[in-house]
Amino acid sequence: MAKIRCVDMHIHPMTREYYQAVSVRRNHAMEDYFGHRREGMIKKDIQQIVTEHDAEERLDIQKMVLLGWNTSHVCEGLKFPNEQLAQMIAAYPEKLIGFCQVNPQEGIYNCVKEIEHCVKDLKLSGLKLHPPLQDFFANDRNVYPIYEACAALDIPVMFHTGYTGVGTGVAGGDGIKQKYGNPLYVDEVAADFPKLRIVMAHPSWPYEDIAIGITLHKPNVFMELSSFRPKFYPDSIKKYLRTKFFIRKAMFGTDAPYLNLREFVDDLEGLKLSPEYLDRFMYGTAEEFLRL
Repeated sequence: MAKIRCVDMHIHPMTREYYQAVSVRRNHAMEDYFGHRREGMIKKDIQQIVTEHDAEERLDIQKMVLLGWNTSHVCEGLKFPNEQLAQMIAAYPEKLIGFCQVNPQEGIYNCVKEIEHCVKDLKLSGLKLHPPLQDFFANDRNVYPIYEACAALDIPVMFHTGYTGVGTGVAGGDGIKQKYGNPLYVDEVAADFPKLRIVMAHPSWPYEDIAIGITLHKPNVFMELSSFRPKFYPDSIKKYLRTKFFIRKAMFGTDAPYLNLREFVDDLEGLKLSPEYLDRFMYGTAEEFLRL
């Protein structure tokens, strides 16, 4: 059987330094709740990450999007430096794409300067924001200079949307407020910045129908469906993936190492996508979005 070409839109480069930046305490809580194997979560280096991903024999992985991490105000003051992310990308420039992360809680002016540094000096290609872990609404006007900078630099912005596994099972959700993950606030950003390329991370559950509506309505908004095995996608996601409108806006992603790549591929047949639509989901939409 021919390999399925793909772009993985959502990977956390989980070296020990990255693991610590996410927060050892919070990672342990997630691992205990979801049953992850703790000993397999931390990777030695970027070579191990790339090698393990490429080992999936059924996929021809063209590109891997690595995401930065900065939720310093809530995670023991730690963050993964964008400089280290850039070093990973530089080790595999033909394979890896880097999305930096900034934290609006560290000051909007500082964020704008960091984004400019990441794109112009570090050669990173996009921005990842995590509203639930960074305590802000996407449509907060105070954050708009960040979007203005990204639009001027012509780089895409990825928003975490929907449920977050961080804080799951911990008293009070460890203080994390799910309201910030509602994709409805991204719709306003898309309307105010029509030239800004936006991707909503994850199926946006429990707001998936809102996310689908936004994706269909706004030409500049896309979704990548990481963190869920396909067999667990909400029914509406499965339904719309088989339509010519949504398949042009949906992209494959894993959320590795939190989601097992092999299990994801095991589930693909259950989506009942035609070869054309499967190629579009796994590769074609990302190719256009990232301008490969």
